[in-house]
Amino acid sequence: MSTSTMTRERYRAILREFDAILAHACALSNRLAGRIVAEKHLSYAETIFTKLVCHALSLRKLSPTLEATSPLELLDIGAACAVARTLIEAFDALAYIGLQTVSAPEREIRILAWELHDHEHRLAMLEDIGAAPRRHTSCRL
Repeated sequence: MSTSTMTRERYRAILREFDAILAHACALSNRLAGRIVAEKHLSYAETIFTKLVCHALSLRKLSPTLEATSPLELLDIGAACAVARTLIEAFDALAYIGLQTVSAPEREIRILAWELHDHEHRLAMLEDIGAAPRRHTSCRL
């Protein structure tokens, strides 16, 4: 494992690389806006990609610039870590739903699992606030 020391120059180079990737992602997102997507998994992938770009923009705004014009710049490491984690999770979701080459039946199972997880998450939130619909005893999952 390499033990590279973080210097101001190295940090600025990383920021420039991140900015270039983010600019490309924003341009791609803008080009996708308004397009009709025929396949369900691609529709989900587009939404997840947009979310990924938004997380990346937020992370960039939380990252210190080390510019002399802003000497009172603070680093909220907790917020940066939380946003970085959501960015990684969004990428994992994008890979699972839209990037990996899988058979049509597996794609369908992935989408169904994705939708089931979403419904379970929403139901849990509604139950937590006492607003969940009553469950029917005749329904089984």
